[in-house]
Amino acid sequence: MQREQVWVSGDASVGSVVTRVHATDADSALNARLVYALQVNHSDNHVFDVDPLSGSVTLAVPGHALNPAARYLLSLTVSDCGQPPLTTSVQLSVRVMTSSVMTSQHGVGVGVSLVMVVAVVVAVVVVLLVVVMVAIVRCRRQADSQQTVTGISKTTTPGIGLCDLMRRIEFRTFRN
Repeated sequence: MQREQVWVSGDASVGSVVTRVHATDADSALNARLVYALQVNHSDNHVFDVDPLSGSVTLAVPGHALNPAARYLLSLTVSDCGQPPLTTSVQLSVRVMTSSVMTSQHGVGVGVSLVMVVAVVVAVVVVLLVVVMVAIVRCRRQADSQQTVTGISKTTTPGIGLCDLMRRIEFRTFRN
């Protein structure tokens, strides 16, 4: 018997899909029709449901009603409608993820939420934009101050400083 581990969120609502088991049958007509059924141990009764035609395993209770320390063992069988019917099964081990700590399949806690990652990325992008804008403003001011000096003719060699680089980038950007 094949064994799979799946996770359900402690924030999930009734009817949320936990997983979907997919099976195929090489037969045709009525023999190819597959029916899914769920066998649970007595203590896990009425916690999960299965759609007999699609194989979708759903929550029959809210996720917060599940015990985060528990492992729910389900046996899902699929049978064809042949005579005699052929049956196979998969054992599902369902674990609960709490909203505060996402747990990997190896049991290692990862205290990073998606919102936190997005916030850090946005902050880094904003800081980079500010740095680029400050560099552009400084370079323009430096170029303006060099142009306002009167009476002094100065020959300079092209530099490779930040302002020269910014002017080249700016020129190429606005020229296209």
